[in-house]
Amino acid sequence: MALLKWLVFALTFCEQVINLDAKSCPKGQFVAPNKPGGCAVCPAGFYQPDTNESNRCKVCRRCDEESGSYALKECTAETNRECSCRGGFLRSDTDFSTCKCDIGNGKQDRECLQCQDGYFNNRIDSPCKRWKTCSAGVNVTGTKVSDVICNAESKTYFTTTTMSNKPSHEGTKIQKKQTVNNTTTLSATSAPRPRLTPQGKMPTTRPPSTDYHIGSTILLTCVIALLVLTAVIYKLLISPGCSERKPAVQGCGERQHRVDGRCCDLCPPGTYVEKFCSQHRQTICTPCKKGTYSDQYHILDTCEECQSCQEYTEKCTPTTNANCSCRPDFLCSNSVCSKCEENKCVTGERPKRTDKPKGKWLIEYSYQCEPLCPDTEYFDVKKNVCKPLTQCSVFGLAERFPGNKTHNSVCEGERPGNGGDFVYVILSVGFVFLSLTLLIMLSYVCVKNLRKHKQGDKPSDLTAPSTNTSDFHLSKEESGLQLISQDNSKHSDSFCDLQLESLTD
Repeated sequence: MALLKWLVFALTFCEQVINLDAKSCPKGQFVAPNKPGGCAVCPAGFYQPDTNESNRCKVCRRCDEESGSYALKECTAETNRECSCRGGFLRSDTDFSTCKCDIGNGKQDRECLQCQDGYFNNRIDSPCKRWKTCSAGVNVTGTKVSDVICNAESKTYFTTTTMSNKPSHEGTKIQKKQTVNNTTTLSATSAPRPRLTPQGKMPTTRPPSTDYHIGSTILLTCVIALLVLTAVIYKLLISPGCSERKPAVQGCGERQHRVDGRCCDLCPPGTYVEKFCSQHRQTICTPCKKGTYSDQYHILDTCEECQSCQEYTEKCTPTTNANCSCRPDFLCSNSVCSKCEENKCVTGERPKRTDKPKGKWLIEYSYQCEPLCPDTEYFDVKKNVCKPLTQCSVFGLAERFPGNKTHNSVCEGERPGNGGDFVYVILSVGFVFLSLTLLIMLSYVCVKNLRKHKQGDKPSDLTAPSTNTSDFHLSKEESGLQLISQDNSKHSDSFCDLQLESLTD
């Protein structure tokens, strides 16, 4: 016994723990993870009377008008429909969802009226019938629930009896034929043929009494009435109780649900309920419209709307919802990514996500920006790694720039790192351009000088200086300058020759 108590306690405790995280919706709503707030209002034809954690609402009671029931109070999102029976009808179910026209009354054109005199009805939901006509007279008068019982009809039999008289002392045979007209009233069996006594006399017969037949008829009527009364009592009292207890003994199928004591089929994925089941038909399902879906067996009269996405990884189908994603620089706002928010983190920061359950299936996300690197490091954008900040005090230098999330610190006497690479590139390009310019100018001068020297090396020009030098007497300074100029011209010519050879090569 103690073990059983501990087991019950453990199960109760586990149930309470499980229910802590369950999303609870108020009256008239059910749990819908894809809806704002995690709850949705019950659709038409459904209701939810209590605070609940269910993902579906209850089906409203249906009043079967064909059986004589009508809606006394319509169904709302929080209350069930109340039914009642029209005049003359009696309830067939405890909730008045179905009614009946009892015996003694006739059902015609959805009305239940009491049978008139001369008519009767002994069947539920049937019209009244006229009493039969008795040609031999009425034995038992009819009622509104039973027909009349007639007397037995009279029949006449003609019996021919042959009698023989044989005297014992004469030894002769005397045959005598006698025709007797015997009229007998019969009720259920024919009268037996009379027999002759040994003396040749016909015994006197007595017509059967009608009292015996009347008593038998009354007894038979009582038995029939008792059987009818027993059937009525069973239908009114015993049968409803059995139908209410039946679900506890025998449930519906795996893809069925019970509505007003009936097992109704669930609609498969990709469809919704167009007409609910009744006593005369099963559930009628219709395919989901475009932009809606249903992914499980259900009893809803509408399909769920497909979620809209910023980016679609999978489109919505009649049996599956759409799968969403976000564009670059955007973050998912929930677990199904049906909403996106802009990533507000800058370079050197990353988003830190916080989860918040919203119902049983949906999780909402919120973000805060945090540094990619610790306080003693900075993020190198080019190499996409964290590097330690330079400690100027270690080198005995004063700090000019303390550094931040994406830049290193700068010490006194040190060239700032920010933009240094760009300056180096500009200086390098300028140096190369200047070198090329000087080389081109020098080459041009060399080519020009070579052309002049080639023109001065002609034979007529070469002999002239030799003849003219004897006519002039130069001083030492002038002769020295002339020798220097000649040496320089030789050096320039050799340099230009080298430059031309390098260019031609």
